[in-house]
Amino acid sequence: MTYTVIRQFYDLTDKNHSYAAGDVFPRPGLSVDARRLTELAGCSNKQGCPLIVETQPVKDAETPAQAVDTNAEGTPADDAKTAEKPARGRKKVK
Repeated sequence: MTYTVIRQFYDLTDKNHSYAAGDVFPRPGLSVDARRLTELAGCSNKQGCPLIVETQPVKDAETPAQAVDTNAEGTPADDAKTAEKPARGRKKVK
């Protein structure tokens, strides 16, 4: 499980390793116990506020092969129906 740093801090249990906001915690090669994660994610640390949040997994973006063209009603559109139509509206007055 990985976390994202939301506030800059020095990890006092890792030789004062500096973490900036946006960094991944823990750094590669470091294992951290659940108690330390709870401390950094809560308010029971020296700064008194959360320093990290759990990183949410990124869902795969929809690929073009999976995308379905839909019309205004949300139903799949036929190619013939999706041809460009002239815009309706007011005519320009000169």
